[in-house]
Amino acid sequence: MKKAIILIFSILLTTVLFAERLAVFDQLIKPSSFVMDGGQLFIIEFPHIYVYSLTDFTLIKTFGRQGEGPQEFLRFARLHFLPDTIIVHSETRFSYYSRKDFKYLKEERVPIQFDRGVRLMGDQLVVSHTVPGKEKHEQVDLTVNIYDWSFKKVKEIYRQKYYFQSKQDINVIYLPTLQQRLGIRFAVQGERIFIEGEDGETGNIYVYNKKGEKVNTIHHDFDKLKVTDEHIRAVAEWHKLNKTRVYDILKQRGNLYRPPYFPAIRYLSITDNRIYIIPYMKEEGKNRLFIFTLEGKLLKEIDAPFEEEDLFTFHPGTIADGKFYELKENEDEKWEFHVREIE
Repeated sequence: MKKAIILIFSILLTTVLFAERLAVFDQLIKPSSFVMDGGQLFIIEFPHIYVYSLTDFTLIKTFGRQGEGPQEFLRFARLHFLPDTIIVHSETRFSYYSRKDFKYLKEERVPIQFDRGVRLMGDQLVVSHTVPGKEKHEQVDLTVNIYDWSFKKVKEIYRQKYYFQSKQDINVIYLPTLQQRLGIRFAVQGERIFIEGEDGETGNIYVYNKKGEKVNTIHHDFDKLKVTDEHIRAVAEWHKLNKTRVYDILKQRGNLYRPPYFPAIRYLSITDNRIYIIPYMKEEGKNRLFIFTLEGKLLKEIDAPFEEEDLFTFHPGTIADGKFYELKENEDEKWEFHVREIE
């Protein structure tokens, strides 16, 4: 009996400490991502951006609409923060807003290939985009490049073959995560660039300095998850639930191949001078979160505080200040904002 009481107390304590609900948002229908900056929470539900106070979660501002005119966003909206300015990056432009009152300031046209991912790095930009293959021009490669603020390419620093090639079969396990594979996962920490290599297959993270010189390779031997018939059925079910016929069409055409294993890395976040990785392999049904220094030293391995929507995706979430924040829909179809301790 005593053990049972201790166990119940431990569960309650864990819930209080690590799974706190901070707010419920009535305005949201299907948010895709969020960012926290300067005591404020920015939730993106394209084409709208909602700004809430992180103190009391009151709505401060809503802006954005779909289109190609001033203060309009095309295809997507990604946020970048400067000391006095917020940049909203959409497919064809950078739209500048005042950090203080969100007043629209100006816009700049950006190259169309910037849509695969951009990070700010002082007086430079780090950009992922596609290019023709060096030896086989019919091949499509993904690259990571350094640009200046006039949008002129300074240097290509990394290249890999794109997962999608014309007239070639596609890895069936990649299908539910096609959107995240449009570009390369990479991050900027200070004056270092961290790039996930080979679509996460190898577990390698390549590190470059501000000049684009490779200075380190971080590697950890994660156990790989073997692809089974159950996983293939999960891919088909994922497409059915998300009302997309991509899987059925490619299967009928015979354009899918089944790899022996999942990639080494499922989730990757590099922030606050830490590297956070979740592999596909679970332990006793639970995802494991590995936390590394920026030099690649393993600090700890814990049960991941992330709640997954399915085998392939997690709820919208981010890591900041040793905590994990996430948005998830409750039974009343309201979006809740949660925080969990991870360090």
